[in-house]
Amino acid sequence: MFWKIAFKKRFLLAKPLVLLIALLMFGNGMVNAQMDSRYLEARSARLLVTGVDANRQPYAKALSSFLWQSNDQIVTSLHGIPPGSKITATCMGVTRAATVQSVLPYADLILLKTDTPFSSCSFFTDADFEKPAEGTKLWTFGWHAGANGGSSRHFEKGYGSPEILGKLVSGDPLKALQLYNIPSTALHIYYVQGGLLPGYSGGPVVNAQLKLIGIVDGGLNKGTSDYNWVIPAKHLAELVNSGSTEIPSEVATMNGFPVFSASQDSHANSTRWHEYGLNLFASGIADGGGVDVIQYNENGIAYEWVKTKTQSLDELGQTADDAEGVGQLLDIFAAAAGLTSAKQLSFDVYEELEYGLIITVPRGQGLAYREGLGLVSEHNDEQTGLSTLTFNHASTPIVDAYGKVVRPNETNYFQEAVSQLLVDCQDPGINYCKLDESTLRIVDFGGGNRILKLGITNYDVETQSPEFYEYHSIAVSGGIALGAEALIYPSGQVGLFQCLTDSNRAECANNAPAQLQLSQLIAVHLTSFADLNSYANQKIVQEQFVYDTSKDFPDTVQVPFYEGNTLRFYNTRGTEWIYYLADNEQAILHEYKQRSDGYAYLKYDDHYISVPVAGGQYYIADEGGAWAVQGTLQR
Repeated sequence: MFWKIAFKKRFLLAKPLVLLIALLMFGNGMVNAQMDSRYLEARSARLLVTGVDANRQPYAKALSSFLWQSNDQIVTSLHGIPPGSKITATCMGVTRAATVQSVLPYADLILLKTDTPFSSCSFFTDADFEKPAEGTKLWTFGWHAGANGGSSRHFEKGYGSPEILGKLVSGDPLKALQLYNIPSTALHIYYVQGGLLPGYSGGPVVNAQLKLIGIVDGGLNKGTSDYNWVIPAKHLAELVNSGSTEIPSEVATMNGFPVFSASQDSHANSTRWHEYGLNLFASGIADGGGVDVIQYNENGIAYEWVKTKTQSLDELGQTADDAEGVGQLLDIFAAAAGLTSAKQLSFDVYEELEYGLIITVPRGQGLAYREGLGLVSEHNDEQTGLSTLTFNHASTPIVDAYGKVVRPNETNYFQEAVSQLLVDCQDPGINYCKLDESTLRIVDFGGGNRILKLGITNYDVETQSPEFYEYHSIAVSGGIALGAEALIYPSGQVGLFQCLTDSNRAECANNAPAQLQLSQLIAVHLTSFADLNSYANQKIVQEQFVYDTSKDFPDTVQVPFYEGNTLRFYNTRGTEWIYYLADNEQAILHEYKQRSDGYAYLKYDDHYISVPVAGGQYYIADEGGAWAVQGTLQR
């Protein structure tokens, strides 16, 4: 099988099951860093790089830059400017032509000079050459994917030892860097986490004191997220005095352009470059459009999601946080979906830059914010029905069976999350849910970074047939949890789960619906944090852990109590009950004292309730009042 090279094989029971995805982020302590973006904007310039390659094909690229030591000198990344390009720079709405003044290939830097100074712009006069400490807040300003409008980005200094480019990367990505040595693999860099996007190459990097400390350079695709690095500002003096103005021909090859139309070697190098997945942040098309940014405010927190890349599953899976887990899904569902190559599925990757959150959606399915619902991605098809991915933020931590708040950094968080998912999944008297233990998977990266994956099947009480299937992914990083959910419903005669038991059915020849449904599951699996994979070398995979919804009261847990034909009480787990009131209202109650005489004691507002665990008459009393019969309950 094609994926068994990259993914660990695993089989699990398949059940007819689709397609609502919900993302929840639990936690607190998220603080928006502040920076005067106008200061950076006044010293930054958008570069447009155009030309014709050796095959006479036109190209247009955009990248970021900044003014250095005068208002007619501009510094940017060398890798974004192929030889012979026409360069224009725009600062504060004014555009100037620019030419090469000097290059420093090993540091991936180029100095440009404009034909006329930018009188309305400022410039950086000096820089801080001291290496920032781990965790230092940093900012840059740039233009994402060729957009006409620029924006500031916040990120922080990460930890790397040693912080040498050739030590930060390995394998095929390292080979790609070694092909061109721009920048040099021996270069000392600053490793940073979060905030950098394609198109920001060449942008200035400043600290909280507005001191220039480096230049945005690039990153390596690492599944859904990236490893990013900054060129230290100490190389600027050498750039100014380099005396060299020739852009190496390798820069053209790095950008996928043939150096000579008949050069088989340079074409091969170009192919290898892209196959290695190296992503030096010079954007491709520079037309000022197509930038996907979603901004909204929810629960008092401002979010800004940016579409950072579109990649095939083959590209994402090789370096995903839990590549083996992706392989498990493929082992189960690939045949039913008619999937013969991981390149057949592609995903759009979105990142929330302030908090380092990563979500994926099937390519082209789109993502938008809807008030009251959150982030929504929909696909409406007559054969597969409505497929909806919904991503929501929730500020409320999980509450355990006894009413105690459980936060993501606590050891029993996953246990309580599973219990709560099982409770929320079912509708008492109508359907019930079971954990599909064969899907259970925990990946512990250390340092408080963990991911839980699991499936839950919902069954109809009367027919005992499966109604729907939930697939969950919950990623925890410190005190924050990020969760995604896919709900899979059987629909019609064609689809992933209809073809699971017999992929040779005539209806299964149309595998597009099944592949769409499979892509929803994988999108959930790829949900993560931007920097989680930096811990991948120490991850521990666990496929069992203790969970228990019955807690201490197996006689009543998940047993409905009816008053006549009306469901009145339901003990979800432990001391937690649902009290069903008039007009379809519900109240979540907890037992306020230990059970005695065969009764569970609940409190609702100013009323006290005693529920007979074996069924029978139940009582209600007001504060300080006597117990009075309210009705009769049947289990």
